[in-house]
Amino acid sequence: MGLEPVLATLVTLLGIALTSAGVITHIGPAVAPGALLTLVGGGWLGVSLARRNVRLLPGAQIAQTHSTDDVAAS
Repeated sequence: MGLEPVLATLVTLLGIALTSAGVITHIGPAVAPGALLTLVGGGWLGVSLARRNVRLLPGAQIAQTHSTDDVAAS
């Protein structure tokens, strides 16, 4: 699958762990960097999976629609 999605997943999970630990232990300065890592890692993971054309949901394919010319002709 490649190294990029794995790294993006690790960054996301690190951000989630840092944010959770900061909230649970009431360490405020740990929450903001953790949230930023979660946001950046999640976005990076989404882009990385989309670049590899990975579909997470079964019906998530883009369906072809009829053009307006075909509808007007019928």
